[in-house]
Amino acid sequence: MWIEEPKLSYTYFVGGQEYVGHNIRITETDTASKQAAEDKIAPYPMGKDVTVFYNPKSPDDSVLEKQLDTTTLLMLGIGGSIFLVVGILIFLNASKF
Repeated sequence: MWIEEPKLSYTYFVGGQEYVGHNIRITETDTASKQAAEDKIAPYPMGKDVTVFYNPKSPDDSVLEKQLDTTTLLMLGIGGSIFLVVGILIFLNASKF
C-alpha cells in the first residue's frame, strides 16, 4: 500500500523572528491515497493567510489546527479502556489475597 504524506509549509513571525512550519495538526497521520493527502491541505491554498498556533516557550513548534484527529482520539480511547480494565482485574485479583 502506498502512503501519502500531506506536504505544506507556512511562515509566521514571533517577536520579529521568522519561522517556517509544516504541521497541520498536533498529531499528523499519513493518508492512504494522494487524493486524501490533497484533501487535507485543500483548506490551505498557496498564498492564503492562515492562523498559526505556536508554543510560546518554543515558537518553532506550530500547527494550523489545535484539535486532534479522530484516529488519535479513537486510539487514546481504546488504549485508556484497556488500561482501565487491566487495572480493575489486577485490583480484583490482588484483593482475593
